Amino acid sequence: MASNPKQQLVTSMLLISTFMLALILPIIASTCTKEEAAGKACLPYITGKAASNASPSELCCKAIKGLIGSYNDKAAEITSCECLKAIGHMIPGINIDKATACVAACGDKLPFDLGFGVNCTTGKR
Repeated sequence: MASNPKQQLVTSMLLISTFMLALILPIIASTCTKEEAAGKACLPYITGKAASNASPSELCCKAIKGLIGSYNDKAAEITSCECLKAIGHMIPGINIDKATACVAACGDKLPFDLGFGVNCTTGKR
């Protein structure tokens, strides 16, 4: 029994997507450790699971400060922006507005906007 062209296309796209994900995840894991640590530390706040009047945890703010303090040039900022976008796609229920507010609540400012539509080269949405 032969499959129809639509099934073949869907199967091909799934295989390609799986292959690309398998290539990208190890890169993210090896180059995005500070971004991943900040995401994990701030998870309750950026997903809205913390109380509505809660502040980010001390651990969260420490991770953000460490991340921002690690930027020594524009290339580091671009890499971090790309990492945060990639990690953001893996966090179910992430709220970009809460993530932006989290950085501000910790007394810091990223040198780029947060969001999935950000051009990391310019740092703007």
